[in-house]
Amino acid sequence: MHPEIAKRIICKYSTNDTIVFDPFMGSGGVLLECILAGYDSIGLDINPFAVLLSKVKTTPINNDLAWIRNSILNQSIKDCDAGEYHSDLLPDMDVGSWYGDDVARKLSTLKYHTFNVKDADVRDFFKICLSLTIRKSSYQKNGSWKIHRMRDREKFNPDPVDMFAKITNVGINKMNNLVDAAPKGKAYPVFGDTRNTLGSFNEIRDVLDNSVKMNLMITSPPYGDHYTTVAYGQFSKHSGLWLDLPLDYVKSVDKIGLGGRFKHNESDLDSPSLNSTLKSVRENDLKLTKIKNLAGQKRCMPSFLTWMRAWGR
Repeated sequence: MHPEIAKRIICKYSTNDTIVFDPFMGSGGVLLECILAGYDSIGLDINPFAVLLSKVKTTPINNDLAWIRNSILNQSIKDCDAGEYHSDLLPDMDVGSWYGDDVARKLSTLKYHTFNVKDADVRDFFKICLSLTIRKSSYQKNGSWKIHRMRDREKFNPDPVDMFAKITNVGINKMNNLVDAAPKGKAYPVFGDTRNTLGSFNEIRDVLDNSVKMNLMITSPPYGDHYTTVAYGQFSKHSGLWLDLPLDYVKSVDKIGLGGRFKHNESDLDSPSLNSTLKSVRENDLKLTKIKNLAGQKRCMPSFLTWMRAWGR
């Protein structure tokens, strides 16, 4: 979702009491544009890392982040120089396959001091900075949405502490920009399944006067096929494991999310209106492939229904 698209839709269709809903929140782009425009918004996502990221992006922090960042860095450097690491904080994964020994030790030290930050919002801010440090200092190819290791691993020797310093510097500048923008809206990123929207809202009903009245929905559809296109959960899997997010969800986002499994017929979709639409599409699709001058269509272009089956759940 390009921010300018979300911004224009919000400004055109919102009224004074509008609450915007994004059922596939992702990194929280729609929610951010809502609070900047002065509207409350609710976002829902089945990926716990996406919820954390969206919360950080939409929560202005007035604390002296630079002072806290320096404290984390100074304590981490001191521990590393003394050879004091925190192996008990390593994630539930084959760490040695994805990180050099020294890199993993330094990341565990940064994690220890980040997690000891007292203020929850500030702690979450530095968790996100740490998550990018984790990704950039691993053997994982950063340009891929699927988990692949780089080939020249022996030549890759990053310094996570130095990397964290640079990443937090950028993050602090962006947070200062958010504070200066003086957002008037409030965002509610919620961890949950869009297929059970009302059940996922239980935790925020009291905040919203025991009701959830949404006037406008803005969203970018979820990825249709996690196996052959974008593996949404893989992109944040390692960061989620390092940050101690709910283990079952971190490891299974791509299986339980929309696009996580194929559907064999329309009746599996649990939506009468969508079933009717797909039935009509299938009938027209079959008719078109029988037309002589479109005989090669089925070979050169995937059936729309086949694509929809892969996308839907």
